[in-house]
Amino acid sequence: MDCFEGSITIKHLSILSIILSLVILFTGIIYNDVYAHNEIQIGNFTISAGWEIEPPLLNVLNNIVMEVTKSEGTPVRNALLNTIIDIRFGGLTKELGFMPSEESPSIYTSPIIPKSLGSYSIEINGMIENQKTTGEIQIEDVEDPIKISFPNLNDNNEQTADNKQTSQIGKEVKSIITKLSLDIEETKNDINFTKNTIQGSTKATKMLLTELDKAYLLGFIALAIGIVSITLSISKKSRLTSK
Repeated sequence: MDCFEGSITIKHLSILSIILSLVILFTGIIYNDVYAHNEIQIGNFTISAGWEIEPPLLNVLNNIVMEVTKSEGTPVRNALLNTIIDIRFGGLTKELGFMPSEESPSIYTSPIIPKSLGSYSIEINGMIENQKTTGEIQIEDVEDPIKISFPNLNDNNEQTADNKQTSQIGKEVKSIITKLSLDIEETKNDINFTKNTIQGSTKATKMLLTELDKAYLLGFIALAIGIVSITLSISKKSRLTSK
């Protein structure tokens, strides 16, 4: 019975050891996959650097990740304590402050928001375990988030521009319609004024004709009276001559 229990215990320990080995191996594979960054060899140290989230996107919070190990893969604790590490973009540099990662004692991270598209690099200067360390590591280019953005900001801008244009056209059409309405009303008033003027002129003409008719009649009467007067005067003279 004791032998049976002992054999079970040994068997269990063997299985547990295999499981732990697989976990360690799998964890190492995960670390290698996640942090498959560019690296340089300085003396006995292997130093790698890159972005935590790849591809790095413009104006999106990210982390610069660095890993320092010895040639046999042993993590180096507090490796960056006596180093100055800058991130470079063109002629611009910025010093980074790294903190040890909770995932592994060999990994260090520093938060940063990339503000320009293009190539970045990490510059290392200082001492790691009394060994002078100077080097530069190229990291992945920063990309435009428009490639994976939805909805696309340009589409929104175009839609906004279309809406503004439509609104502007609507305002212009409304203005034109209002002006046409005013023009029509003004034309209507002009027509009424002209009509009234014509009607007034017609009335005045009729009155003038009436007055002319009266003057003609009076003139005719005066002429008739004149003729009668002349006739009477001639007749009177004739009678006087005869006597």
